[in-house]
Amino acid sequence: MIDRIFDFFVAIDKKSGNILQSVTNGPFKNFTFENLSNLERFFLEFAQFDGWPIFEEWGNYIFVREVKQDTVFYFAIPKKLNLIKHFYALQESSMRDKLTTCYKKEYCNEFIEKLIKTYLRYKNEKFSVVMFDLDFFKKINDTYGHLCGDYVLKNLANIVRKSLRDSDIFCRFGGEEFIIVLPKTPASGTLRLTQRLKEAVLAHDFICNDQHFQISASFGVTTVGMTDSTASLIERADQALYQAKRKGRNRVEYL
Repeated sequence: MIDRIFDFFVAIDKKSGNILQSVTNGPFKNFTFENLSNLERFFLEFAQFDGWPIFEEWGNYIFVREVKQDTVFYFAIPKKLNLIKHFYALQESSMRDKLTTCYKKEYCNEFIEKLIKTYLRYKNEKFSVVMFDLDFFKKINDTYGHLCGDYVLKNLANIVRKSLRDSDIFCRFGGEEFIIVLPKTPASGTLRLTQRLKEAVLAHDFICNDQHFQISASFGVTTVGMTDSTASLIERADQALYQAKRKGRNRVEYL
């Protein structure tokens, strides 16, 4: 199937540098690759890439470098097929929650893991994690119905998204529970943002079935440390959220 879509496709194991799979059709049919170094020379000399762009046009082709957990993919698609937009549209869609269009939990974990690796390597990429959920959300479902509950979650996501940067990652972690990952953001900046989000949620007038109501949210905030893993960072944000609930809800707590 791959050789029907791509004229050029190479999958490489990140740890060993060995080529796991390759396809070379059309103008690439005489090219062979033994390892990652050989492939790098091809991209630098033949495609004339300066460094490693994620996306580059060359001649009649679009070249893409896609990095996954254990594998790096390089592929080229003829421009006339216009498949690259469809490829990324499908990929992006698979990573997002259908109701809120927030990223899914799996993508959130993967993103945090990458940020931790960068932080541990360079020691200067401090980032923060915010976990929050709606207070007494079950009452919304019980009082107004689950369709109204879905309406609230969808609108909540829109309210929060307006205050985030393009570089921030906003995820639905489960049910009415959400996580925001803020790259290059220390605790002080994160706490200011979180207070604004708390106030924006409370001030919003939700309308469902001709009923007007308000709802509050509780927030737990934490910042990465040298001994953190993805699991420990999320757990600490969750503990901070629990403190906010225990202290009365509609508040922000930091751990």
